[in-house]
Amino acid sequence: GGLVYDTLGFNAVDKKVSNSNHGQNVSNEYINKENPDVILAMDRGQAVSGKSTAKQALNNPVLKNVKAIKEDKVYNLDPKLWYFAAGSTT
Repeated sequence: GGLVYDTLGFNAVDKKVSNSNHGQNVSNEYINKENPDVILAMDRGQAVSGKSTAKQALNNPVLKNVKAIKEDKVYNLDPKLWYFAAGSTT
């Protein structure tokens, strides 16, 4: 989380999550339970195939009461900048 936490100044919503070069897989239930103030959405599907799935994923009914979604604090990051700049699309 170096760039997101150290450079941009965000704090992890889950203090027990481990650092990873490629992020973490999370479920809708996990996001609902942790209830983040902000969501930084990176759409891998758009980066590797040109087919966006992030909007559909975030419209899941399980997420309707998540603070970031209710307060319109979901930020869609350009996946090509994030994935290709980091040197990985896998």
